[in-house]
Amino acid sequence: MTQSFWQVTFLNNTVKQYVLFAIVLVAGMLTALVLKHVFLKRGRKWAERNASPAKANGIDLLEKYLMPAVYIFVFYISVRVLTLNGIASRVFRLITLAGIIVFAAIFASKLLVFLFAKYWEKKKNQENETLVRWVGMAIQTAVWVAAFLLFADNAGIKLTSVITGLGLGGIVLAFAAQEVLKDIFCYFSIVFDRPFETGDFISVEQYSGNVEHIGIKTTRLRSLSGEELIFSNKDLTDSRVKNFRSLEARRVLFELNISYETSNEKLQMIPQLVQEVIDRQKDTRFERAYFMRFGEYSLIYEVAYYVYSKDYEKYVEIQQVINFGIKESFEAQGIEFAYREAGPWSSLSKKV
Repeated sequence: MTQSFWQVTFLNNTVKQYVLFAIVLVAGMLTALVLKHVFLKRGRKWAERNASPAKANGIDLLEKYLMPAVYIFVFYISVRVLTLNGIASRVFRLITLAGIIVFAAIFASKLLVFLFAKYWEKKKNQENETLVRWVGMAIQTAVWVAAFLLFADNAGIKLTSVITGLGLGGIVLAFAAQEVLKDIFCYFSIVFDRPFETGDFISVEQYSGNVEHIGIKTTRLRSLSGEELIFSNKDLTDSRVKNFRSLEARRVLFELNISYETSNEKLQMIPQLVQEVIDRQKDTRFERAYFMRFGEYSLIYEVAYYVYSKDYEKYVEIQQVINFGIKESFEAQGIEFAYREAGPWSSLSKKV
């Protein structure tokens, strides 16, 4: 009687097979739950004890995405005990494989994106949301393409013609969007090589300004006069860019054009008078003031000094105070600047 009960067949499977299926399923699920409780719970406590958000995030990803894949695998192993017909067996195998691959791909993509974001933040000491977002998209695309190819290979799908078509389409698309792609590649060059960063004051040819935004296609600057300057990333990487981020001391060079009627005694006083004016300013260091040459309408002195600040506004303010101080000092000594017949030849013409 007992033997006949175990041999009762229902949907091509005996009672014995169904019981064995249930035992394997329950045992597998219990084993997975015990492992989850032991390792994940201890791992979460360890992460909290070490105050490590990265480890805690990794454990959350394991619990949220990898454990469902384990459950599906346990169910797949359990069903293998049963006898399924050809079509049902193939459909079940493909559905199970798809479920495992989907959860594994989600876990892998999220983990890789998280690790890259943390690596970039630690290495560059900052977080670039645009870069992390685009690299994250590239990582996710690569993971899902690999997942699809793995599923297709196991499902017996021939992808040779599809890959060939995608390759030809990619070539056509690359030719059509080559300018956009150049800007995108230049964006990654700027981000990884870091010739400048957001907040830096840079000069590109005749344009200058503070970097406000580095985008995938364009970079935006705010000029000193207030307008927004927009450059394509390719133009920036192809140009000579002056970056004042690491500027510790700005060397300032300007000329004084003195009247030919000035006496030799007063001409010899000029270097000392200029030095006294510059030395009175904070964050400056006088370098030299020489009588350089005889000009067509004036005697030309060249003055050089340093401003210990990368702030352009501060440099301009210091130069203005020096200009006023030199003029006041020259007026007190009776030293005149050069004049043409039609009007003043020059005041203080400076070059940076």
